Amino acid sequence: MYIPIKTVTALASASAFLFVLPTARRSGISARKLLPLTMLCAACAYVGTKVLAWVETGSFDSVSFYGAVFAAPAAAALFSRMLRARPSDGLDLCAVGVCFSGILMKLNCMRIGCCGGRFLFRTGRRYVFFPSQPAEALYFLILAVWLTVLILKGKRRGLAYPCFMVAYGFGRFFLNLLRRTTPFLWILPVGNVWSLVSLAVGLAWLRMAKRKADTGNVRKVLPEDPDIPDCNG
Repeated sequence: MYIPIKTVTALASASAFLFVLPTARRSGISARKLLPLTMLCAACAYVGTKVLAWVETGSFDSVSFYGAVFAAPAAAALFSRMLRARPSDGLDLCAVGVCFSGILMKLNCMRIGCCGGRFLFRTGRRYVFFPSQPAEALYFLILAVWLTVLILKGKRRGLAYPCFMVAYGFGRFFLNLLRRTTPFLWILPVGNVWSLVSLAVGLAWLRMAKRKADTGNVRKVLPEDPDIPDCNG
């Protein structure tokens, strides 16, 4: 079923705006800045899903959610600067918004019957398959709640998105093994390949942030050079 980009952008923007508004107020981004930010990020995320689908299949007819995972943070950082908001706050809210977009996408998958789970067992004439779409939607919801709590506590400001990439990449890798898939790279399905990429990027991001924080702490601890009197003798 074809859905115009205007409709997708409008629905994603409105949903993400309402979902992250309470968190945005605590992080310092006003509703006046949040609305255009969510609209622009939703549009870029949608384009990302189409571009990655083309990379995977050579066609723009389908979507790949990892395209949104990789495109959304770049858009959030860029447009946050343009709107004179802190990029770290924009990235934090983007992580929660992407989770909610994933929930909507899984609900649509349930409606059209794609991304089905593997066969588990048979009872009489009934074949039982793993409920892939509901399981992934529930996982997105768990991530959204966890990230919201993380942001509201303010302990890891600006690091919600790499935390999301690590958690989603790790969980999606195993959930994808329970999908009906075909190999994409070596023996790995495409979802598992992008899960490993997401996991690696997220871990590298967190490592760089830790190094930067440690460097900043060292500079704060080190005293200034004391005044050394001249030796004339």
